[in-house]
Order: sequence, then structure tokens, then C-alpha cells
Amino acid sequence: MRARTLLATTAAITCITGLTACTSTTDGTGVAASSSGASASTATSASSTAVNTAQLDTGTYPTSPSAPFGFATAPDPEIVGAEGQRLAEFVTIPSEIDPEMTDVGLPTGVVFGTNNLRSVFASKAVADAAGVKGLVTGFFTSAGQPKKKISDKTRSLTQLVLRYNSPAAANTAAIAMNNASIARPADGEIAFAPATISNLPGTLVSRASGQFPGMRSFTAHNSYVISTGVAVPPGQEGSAESIIRTAVAKQIPLIDRFPATPIVPGVKSRIKLDQNNILIYAIPETDGQMLGGLTRGVYGPRGMASVEGPEILTTLQDNGSEHNAVWRSTVYRATTESDASEILTKLVDRDLAAGYSRSGSPAGLPTATCVTQDTASGQQNNCYVPEGRYIGATYDRDAVKARQMISAQYLILTKADQTAN
Repeated sequence: MRARTLLATTAAITCITGLTACTSTTDGTGVAASSSGASASTATSASSTAVNTAQLDTGTYPTSPSAPFGFATAPDPEIVGAEGQRLAEFVTIPSEIDPEMTDVGLPTGVVFGTNNLRSVFASKAVADAAGVKGLVTGFFTSAGQPKKKISDKTRSLTQLVLRYNSPAAANTAAIAMNNASIARPADGEIAFAPATISNLPGTLVSRASGQFPGMRSFTAHNSYVISTGVAVPPGQEGSAESIIRTAVAKQIPLIDRFPATPIVPGVKSRIKLDQNNILIYAIPETDGQMLGGLTRGVYGPRGMASVEGPEILTTLQDNGSEHNAVWRSTVYRATTESDASEILTKLVDRDLAAGYSRSGSPAGLPTATCVTQDTASGQQNNCYVPEGRYIGATYDRDAVKARQMISAQYLILTKADQTAN
């Protein structure tokens, strides 16, 4: 489990598998944008009466919601990101495939093109093969077994779903990727050989052996390619086949539920960038820092669990947090204020279990909870604040910035629509 990892948006991504070195049911068409993006509730949360706004230090961060985002219209590249965020909710997270895969990691994110996929496969040839004509978007998520020490050899996997504009394009891509996987590898890459898995005749498979055993699989299903990359310790090669069987069995019915937006040449398509009007309440990114792996946008419980860990999945689902904004800060919206309190408790308890300790609340904002931890890469500071049905979360290496952001986030949330769907 990785709590609140901060990542530079331009940082290089390292594949967790080692060897392979929105969301919601809201569709992407015809959703009207709110005229203002915010219709603040007149109700005041009980906790907010303890806040002294005159004492709040918000630094240079905004204290009001952003302007409405509107729509992305093809061929605007933003439409790829928005559709990939929606797709994330229909990609199986690793712990649903193997319950021991709870240590989330990179690579995770939306597929904007073949450059993203080089981090998934650690192979330019396989990534380029995925970019055959017809690639629309995709989403990938990674995790492994927790390690007690860095040298431990554990299982890990990356689950990837690519969307193409036709079943024919998906089938062509699956064959091309598998052919590239079993071709002579470039210098520094791991060699894969052709393989099969019983009872999966439609899945193309390659296997790596020796010091870095594992498997890659490619399954064309309707207009999608499902790919699972598995790394296992020497001596556990048989477990890779079982993991891929489970991955395919769980992924197919889930992706069949995805309400894909028509994005094909010659068809004018559009997607609402701020699904259910929540991204307007997040603090904008201005310094190259984001929640690890995710691009700015709106994600459902599975998208959030891809970065925050599987333990958050059920919490968000059970408390109605179907749309969550990710930008410089993260904003969750629950069904009720009580549900929001449940999410807040889970977030804080998760951090404390990961070794964080409580630190002081910002001046004037006793309703905020901040935690801190010294890590190998520096100090990490996370802060959370509730306001009605919303929870705001900020995170930074700098404790002052984390507190300034959460103070600004609180003021933004006082202007949020508490009746939003």
C-alpha cells in the first residue's frame, strides 16, 4: 500500500513488474454543463463553526472554484484523456485478480499514445505495435505483493486495457503486440518466447524465463485488447498462468459494461471534462506535482484505488463517492455528510497504518487533520478537511505548503454544491 504518493507529472515511470523492463455510468455524450459549476448549499456544517477564516494562511492558492471546464470535442486530444479516465472504472485492479497484490505502484495511468506504453512493457517494439491504426485510449494499473525489504522477490502485475475503434483493429493490435513480444529483444530488454495457456485459446501469450520469469498476455475482445503482464520469483512460474486466467475472466465482463463514447473518424464526438461537476473544486496544478500516475481529471473508485491502494475501493463504493477530482489536490464527494466522515476516517487511518504520525492542524482550521512521515526521498505531509459531503486532501514535501493548500481547499469547499449528484 502506498499512501498519498506525490509525483512530478513529467517524471519517468518505472515498471513495477520488473520483467517488462469518468468514471461512473455517466456517458460521454450530451451531458449539459452547469452554468456556474457551483451552487453552494446554504447549510453550514456543524464543524465549520469552529473555523476562524481570519487566521487561515492560504498562501498563493485559489480560494474559489475554477470556472466550468465544458467539453472536449474530437479530434481535441483532451477527449482521449477524458475517455481514459472513464475507462479506468472498468479496468480490474490487481488485488481483484490476486488478493495479495496490495502494494500499488507505477506504471498507472491513461494511455495517450505509445510513449505511455513503453513504461508498461519496457519495450519500444511492443509499445509501437500497440499503436496500429485505430488506437483510441486505454488505462493501466500496477501492484505487487508487499515487500519486507527491497531485496525480497515477490509477484507483481500490470493490468492494461486498450480501446480501439473496431474489433478488427483490436485483433490486429493484439497479434502485432504478441509478435513484437516474441521477436528478438533490443539490447537490455528481456527475451520472451511463445507460450500457451490451456482453456484460453483466444489469448496470445509469451513467457520469460531465467532470472526474471514472467508472462505477457494479449486478448482481443470486441474493440478492446486486454493485456496482463506478470512477474514472479524463480520457482513460481506456474502462478503466472493462474493469474492471467483470472485476469481475463474478471476483465471481460467488466469491460463489457463500459459505456464507451463513440470516437471514430468522421464522427463529431464530445465528452464532458468534469464529470458531475467536481473537478472545479480541486486546487489547480501549477508546480508539476500530481497524485502519482494520474492525470488531471475525474475518477471513480477503481481509478482512485489504482493509486491509493485497494483498501480505499470498498470505502468509496460503500459511501457513494462515484466521482473524485484529481488535480493538485484531491476532492471526494460522498452521498451524505456521514458518508464523507467515513471516508475521512479511512484516509487518515490508512496513513497512520502506513507509518505516518499526526501533526498540527493549520491555524484557524481545527477541522483539518494533517499527518507526516519521513521517507527515503524526503518528508511527506498529507492534510485532509471535511466540509459537508466533501473531503479535500492535499499533500506536499513542504509542511507549510500542505497546510496552505488545505486551508485554501476548505474555503473552496464552502462554496461547493452540497446537493450535487
